[in-house]
Amino acid sequence: MIFSDRIAITNPGGLPMELTLEKLKYDHASYPRNPHLAETLYQAGYIERFGTGTGEIYRLCRDAGLPEPSFNLEDGFSLTIYRPSTDQVTDQVTDQVTDQVNELVRRLILVLTHDMSRSEIMDKLELRHRYNFNANYLQPAIDQGYIDYIFPNSINNPDQKYRLTEKGNALVSSLKIVSIHNTTDQVTDQVTDQVTDQVTDQVTDQVMKLLKVLHQPSKGAEIMEALGLKHKPSFRDLYLNPAIKDDLIEMTIPDSPNSPKQRYTLTTKGHELINKIKQ
Repeated sequence: MIFSDRIAITNPGGLPMELTLEKLKYDHASYPRNPHLAETLYQAGYIERFGTGTGEIYRLCRDAGLPEPSFNLEDGFSLTIYRPSTDQVTDQVTDQVTDQVNELVRRLILVLTHDMSRSEIMDKLELRHRYNFNANYLQPAIDQGYIDYIFPNSINNPDQKYRLTEKGNALVSSLKIVSIHNTTDQVTDQVTDQVTDQVTDQVTDQVMKLLKVLHQPSKGAEIMEALGLKHKPSFRDLYLNPAIKDDLIEMTIPDSPNSPKQRYTLTTKGHELINKIKQ
């Protein structure tokens, strides 16, 4: 249920006997009611890691400056997430949201040079996981008004394609202007610092996490283990490929991407970004 000051989610079930409300604040062992269903959802990419969801809710609320979420067992199982107060929603926050168009949405609109189908866009972005594309690229771009259906009254039309809206075209133009400006101004140290700051703001949280654990040339499996990830498509689509595309990491054997000896290492740009963050 949605209220003016909170969102409440309820379920008639309860907690497994091995868990307590206190344990939900942290990553914990998983005790699925239906292991077969849980495994299917995990393989499909709906679950990234078992036993981390509730802890992630606490972390995300804390990072967003929201009050601590509330779990309750009085009438089934319920979760309450509190909205920011009116005082918290300032013009500064609004400006930040406007400026920080999701990097994944930016990538989508920059490849959408003409009317394109879902599969054509995924090919351009080198994505294979349809759920990830829908949830993190396509739907946010539609919701934010940057792209639209060519058949808005029949969204499931087999001939459906997507195109930039007026708002989307305006954003593409502004991004190109910024890109030209940044390239020209990189001749001075001062502007180099400014560009680095912009890159830092635009790097996704997933890529930043990858960079922070990549202390030496490492295999993909080693990086996944360091990040605590199990789902390979999510790792590839949200972490590895974006970091390579942004020239923050590179392959040690670029001429043989699928080599069993393949490792990934920070580029000069990646090292500069990490050093900038540490300052």
